[in-house]
Amino acid sequence: MDKIKLGISSCLLGENVRYDGRHKLDHYLKDELGKIVDWVGVCPEVECGLGVPREAMRLIGPLDSPRLVTKDSDIDHTEKMLSWAGERLKQLEKEGLAGFVFKNNSPSCGLSSVFSKKGTGVFAKEFISRFQLVPVEDEIALHDEMKMKDFIERIFAFKRQGLYIHIPFCRQKCLYCDFYSAPYAEGLADSYVSVILKQIRELDQNFSSIYIGGGTPSVLSRDLLDKLLSGLKRFIGLDTEFTIEVNPESVDEEKLKLFLDKGVNRISIGVQSFDDKKLKSLGRIHGAKQAVEAIELSKKSGFKNVSIDMIFGAGMENLKAWQAELEKAVACGCRHISCYSLSYEKDTPLFRMREKRDITPLDDETMAEMYGYAMSYLPGAGFEHYEISNFAKPGFECAHNLNYWDNNPYVGLGPSAVSYIDGARSENVRDAEEYVDRYKKGVDIVTYREKLSGLRMAKETAGVKIRVKQGIDYDWFKNKTGFNFEDIIEKIALDELFKDNLLEYKIDKTTRERLGIMLTEKGFLFSDTVSSAFL
Repeated sequence: MDKIKLGISSCLLGENVRYDGRHKLDHYLKDELGKIVDWVGVCPEVECGLGVPREAMRLIGPLDSPRLVTKDSDIDHTEKMLSWAGERLKQLEKEGLAGFVFKNNSPSCGLSSVFSKKGTGVFAKEFISRFQLVPVEDEIALHDEMKMKDFIERIFAFKRQGLYIHIPFCRQKCLYCDFYSAPYAEGLADSYVSVILKQIRELDQNFSSIYIGGGTPSVLSRDLLDKLLSGLKRFIGLDTEFTIEVNPESVDEEKLKLFLDKGVNRISIGVQSFDDKKLKSLGRIHGAKQAVEAIELSKKSGFKNVSIDMIFGAGMENLKAWQAELEKAVACGCRHISCYSLSYEKDTPLFRMREKRDITPLDDETMAEMYGYAMSYLPGAGFEHYEISNFAKPGFECAHNLNYWDNNPYVGLGPSAVSYIDGARSENVRDAEEYVDRYKKGVDIVTYREKLSGLRMAKETAGVKIRVKQGIDYDWFKNKTGFNFEDIIEKIALDELFKDNLLEYKIDKTTRERLGIMLTEKGFLFSDTVSSAFL
């Protein structure tokens, strides 16, 4: 896990021992949890604007900070207080603060009402939007290493927010692809990038990860890529994961150098196969040699985090051929491998070829054998199987995708891109020309919106979180959604999944308490069945 920065609410330490307490916490956390905690600070004690009426509302910072007081409990703050508080929060953010741990039942702090989403003040809403708040039951928990790690993990998970930018252009559409894409045209691409840059300037969020996908982002000219990447500079921090997708035939040394210069630190290469015949059957326009060269060039240029996509299950393929491909994938020295089973999506050429019986899909048993081999071979080669389709060397898991699987917020720019903010989901128009035209005319680019209920959000969280190998922790789920996991999933459906050996419990080895659930090895083969049962 990446190092994070963490705040400790001063209400945990007491008015008279605040700074001694901070020193002790610093010492403890840095010594005991130094691998994941980078810095610990005491947050300002907040009693103002949190929806808790108080005769004297105050904002306490360091000893030399302003003491601003109002005795009117009917108002949240003075303008001066808001201004100071806003600047203080921005400074904490610049320092990399990710969240706050606070004592849940402290009488001196209104943060508990913020955590329960009851805060109504302007400052409260800003505080909620900027930082994750995690309650502890008592101060003893702060000296329990496992409990502290759990709190920090929760802060890290809740803090993430992703930015996805869709580059919809391709030289040629692959036979299996059902993502929105359009033929590359320089004029349209230029107009499109200009619109995306304007949208980027309108964003006021901070992002823990940026992902430029497609389509084929690397099909853009170097000048357009330079403009696009330069526009993202203000979002890039020391810990920001910044990924760009490329295809072997459209990436070169000049573009790779540009990526690195502009802050891209992770590259995802659409290899799909190391077999020329298989590549041709998939409609890919690069060859196996180009794929190897793209990987080697990426590493030589300075990329330490190289990911490749692989597809298994093409009609002409067999288990032995897939085993050979995985050996080549491991030998290429990448840090992350995504293995996707070939699917026949409606309205794709491959689907129509199957319907006409021009091709014969592999049977389910062979597909299961291929997937099962990846699940056994890649971990043996040092790749952790951390999600259904994804394998990574330790520390190289895709943070952007983990954000999706934790059902955290994300912003999507571009045609067909989806955004998910504060429980509201929206999807953009699925046409590049119309996207540009709508934006220039001031017409809404969003064609679909829905506001999810708390229960629906909780169910969707369960549906995506079960994809990860670690499964669902009950405590994490409760703090994330406000619901107990077993209260929102039909018992009959859950029992059936256990009966079919698709799920197993996560058990505390000491107390034998059920801590959560996770997929079994068989469950990975039927993950869609499990996810759909949760929704």
